[in-house]
Amino acid sequence: MIPSKKLPILELRLLAFAGVKTEAAARQLGAYCRAVENGDANKVRALLREGMDPNRRVFMESMLTLAARKKRTGVIKVLLEAGADPNIERGGPLILAVGTRNREAVRALIAAGANVNLRGPGDFPPLTTASFKGDVELVDMLVRAGAALNKRCEVKLSGTRGSTEATPLIIGAWEGHAHVVRLLLKAGANPAVKDSSGRTALHWARASTKPGAIQILSLLEQRGPDMVKAGPPIRLKPDFSRAAGRQEFRQALSELKKLSHKSPHQLRAADGMPVQGGFFFCVPNKKAAALLVAKHQRRLLAKDCFLFWTEGQSEAGESAVGILPSADIFEAIAAIQTNGANYQVSNEEIITQMRKLSSTHPFTLTGLGFDFISGRFSSPIEEAAKLANWFSKFCPDVEDKKALSKQLMQTGTFFLWWD
Repeated sequence: MIPSKKLPILELRLLAFAGVKTEAAARQLGAYCRAVENGDANKVRALLREGMDPNRRVFMESMLTLAARKKRTGVIKVLLEAGADPNIERGGPLILAVGTRNREAVRALIAAGANVNLRGPGDFPPLTTASFKGDVELVDMLVRAGAALNKRCEVKLSGTRGSTEATPLIIGAWEGHAHVVRLLLKAGANPAVKDSSGRTALHWARASTKPGAIQILSLLEQRGPDMVKAGPPIRLKPDFSRAAGRQEFRQALSELKKLSHKSPHQLRAADGMPVQGGFFFCVPNKKAAALLVAKHQRRLLAKDCFLFWTEGQSEAGESAVGILPSADIFEAIAAIQTNGANYQVSNEEIITQMRKLSSTHPFTLTGLGFDFISGRFSSPIEEAAKLANWFSKFCPDVEDKKALSKQLMQTGTFFLWWD
């Protein structure tokens, strides 16, 4: 059969590749596909009454999955009423509805019998996706419908190197979704369950640089013993590539090039890996670097550009100033991978402790390297001796607590190193 020249492209494709035999059948199926894709629930209902199959697949995709992908809630309901299988394509419709945060569709699919533990496209169960999204309402719906709370699946957590098998609780903790973590714990999620490398949600919360991390730490620490010593460190890898394209950051790079009379080089982390979107400029000495930071840091921070002095970036061992297109100092610590490996102090532990410090004693970070950090407190320190004692426990290389206490009172500055 030679198809009509006036037949639309979709209908021609249906005749060629979808096993449709006649032009009339192609036109009817084409109208069905368009109605689903366009969200025309009345048209879909009429075609179903004419005999269209609610579970019909076209080009390897069911109509219910197409409706979920296009976020056509009304069509989803019509298809389900007509008998569409909510678990078709390994629960793909539910996964897509959760991924687009279509709560009404999720509710309809669950009511129609969707299995909330099927792993759809991407091999993620719905609760994993909802935990990534931080949508507490979706998480609640899925938990009430029987979603497995402690099931692990392989995920790539943003800002980290490699992948891991993680639970929804670990994902929520890492992403800083405090409300999700609270709900999961209340529902019975086990905080002692470890990822595939032996790390708990507490590990991940301590390494997280997200705003909700401190609140999540408190929630998890109330649930049981501190298990942070188990498991390998979390290898963080913040990527500033997109932010590095901002005009303000490009202007800051040009300004530093003029001030230092040097070209920028790519910033490196403690493991030698490049920090995407980060740069450094060599300067004559540490004093010159500190002066440059003191003069320009505050102004650049207002433009979401973090300027700091550093060492060890160049093979010649020169002092340098580093710059990142972010005002988040904890993200900067994660990027450089500052650690005290000689004392078993991981990068996530440093981030956790410095974040806790900032909640009671706000400070500005001025220097950052592979094994050191320095900063200045935003207001005078009243309990300098107590703070010096805290520093010495966190950083064993601080041996003279009296000297540090005096420094804190007189200058409000600190320098921590793990040699």
